[in-house]
Amino acid sequence: MSLGKSLVAPVILALAATQLSAAAYAETPEAMMAHCRERAHKVLNTRLPNIETKYEGQRTDGTHAVNGTARLDGRVETFQCSFGKGGNDIQRFVVNTPKDDPSQTVVSKPESDCLAAVANQVGNGDVSTISVKRGENQIKVQVRVPGAKAPWICEHDATKVTSVYYGAEG
Repeated sequence: MSLGKSLVAPVILALAATQLSAAAYAETPEAMMAHCRERAHKVLNTRLPNIETKYEGQRTDGTHAVNGTARLDGRVETFQCSFGKGGNDIQRFVVNTPKDDPSQTVVSKPESDCLAAVANQVGNGDVSTISVKRGENQIKVQVRVPGAKAPWICEHDATKVTSVYYGAEG
């Protein structure tokens, strides 16, 4: 019987060690950066060589932060990936919107197309951008027109303008 007991103890210890190492396993910063880069590749529809990521560290709540930059047709998009405590899965992916700093803003094709479409619609080339918001299926640009009480709205599908209307309508 002592032989049976002596064989059981090492097996139990080996199983316990396996369980502990599995619970303590976390992705490396390099693996998290690669996962975040792949997600940005899919969401932003750009080539992997145009995407850079940086591991920012573990937050006080235990989650991990990876920030990134993607170069797209003359503009730069920044994004963030938030990983769970183990770093195994992306819990949140966010594409940042540019701040209202004209010196840092590169006009995108949708914004440029919308400014031209609104200027053509109202017969006044002195229009300016109020905001650009990326939705799931479209980009919505709010345009300031001198003398208008409400903004003009332009919707763009990332290829062409799909609609232009006065914001006070409907």
